[in-house]
Amino acid sequence: MLVAPDAHRVVFGALHPGPGIAWFDALWFEVDGVPYQPSLVTDISEAQLDWLTRSVQEFRTEEPDTGFDDLTFLSDMVGQARIISLGEGTHGTSEFFKMKHRITEFLAHEMGATVFAIEANMPESRAINRYVLDGEGDAITALNGIYFWTWYTQEVLDMIEWMRSYNASGQGQIQFYGFDAQTPTVAADNVEAFIAELEPSYSESVRASYDVVRRVYADRIRSYSDPSVVVDLKAWLDEASKVLNHLEARRADYLANKPAIDVDWAIQDARVVLQAGDPRSRDRSMADNVDWILEHSPADTRIVLWAHNGHVKRAPSRMGGYLSERHGDDMAVFGFAFHEGRYTAVGPDGLGTYTTSASEPGSVEWAFHNTGVERAMLDLRLANPDDSASGWLTRSIDFRSIGAVARSYAFSRTVLTDDYEVIVYFDQSTASQLLTRPLLDAVVPLGPGPFARVPDASFR
Repeated sequence: MLVAPDAHRVVFGALHPGPGIAWFDALWFEVDGVPYQPSLVTDISEAQLDWLTRSVQEFRTEEPDTGFDDLTFLSDMVGQARIISLGEGTHGTSEFFKMKHRITEFLAHEMGATVFAIEANMPESRAINRYVLDGEGDAITALNGIYFWTWYTQEVLDMIEWMRSYNASGQGQIQFYGFDAQTPTVAADNVEAFIAELEPSYSESVRASYDVVRRVYADRIRSYSDPSVVVDLKAWLDEASKVLNHLEARRADYLANKPAIDVDWAIQDARVVLQAGDPRSRDRSMADNVDWILEHSPADTRIVLWAHNGHVKRAPSRMGGYLSERHGDDMAVFGFAFHEGRYTAVGPDGLGTYTTSASEPGSVEWAFHNTGVERAMLDLRLANPDDSASGWLTRSIDFRSIGAVARSYAFSRTVLTDDYEVIVYFDQSTASQLLTRPLLDAVVPLGPGPFARVPDASFR
């Protein structure tokens, strides 16, 4: 295997996706004929444990609306960063969700954050923003409208209701955005409505292009259960590009009849239709959409991002990697971890609560567990690669990652200091509290990912 000279990272392993059990007498990897033997952290020494115990910042609770007297250290961790990215080691841990709510409260009250954005479809999330800003509609319907079961929880609902109360109180203002682009549903409808109003002569053309998108999208959904279905993504991308290029070229004309923000939203909706047709570019698209939000906000806006650890981390080809290239130290990334417990996911028994393995020696979670803390944060910038007590955090170490699908063992090697500024740790994980789905009760989508949902009746 040849590796490109400009590659940042090489990931390799063994995958057995089919049924049955595979047995191996041996498995190794060679580089130029020499067995690869990485320098790995396997356990933590007494001196290392003592450094970690002294360096973590414990906090009292993850429960929101409990004051900030135990979180004063957050100001130094965030510093002057304009982008504060909050990850999660699973898409279904209640403690992660509650703590991200609580950190968002702190950042709004104490550090002037005015924008919150989550790993959810961008156009659909505007209904939640209308609710938190003006009380339009209701939170349940708006939350259900972003499709993902992962966010359709009591914890996220509580955060949305807090945002509404905060905005109504006069203490400040915070907006709610999505930055994902996985479905063309609402975006296409928005563009067609915009064109029907401002350029009716183009309505037939945009409808024809988007009918192709709708057909291919429906084929893509059917292909999940029937691999024989042919999905012509090139047709989707070609037709979506036509519409986007047309709107961008006519922007000046539209501005004669509409405010700039309305025109730019229509163009962005057209861009989302295009982005949704290429799942391989998802992380880059999410980073682009975060920048779109910042470009359409005041210059000093501080934004809070909510997504999985795998998206927020500063790694190549991840959303956080793209944002890191553009914003550098103007971003602080928080990774979330736990030692053991339960979480919500899709597994053998469908959508429900699952248990994963406890952390083991060689993992950062194991090291935190052995400090005896229940909940704490660690500023990884304190670790010194030349220091025997802290340098282990700057080298390859096991770190858990579970998305929307249940996994009994989910550790992989990573260099934490390359990816995050702060680790937020909980010794125990409990499952997020799913709400009853009033509109999509017959659908159990996997959650964030390129195959998140099936089309609803409104998507023609």
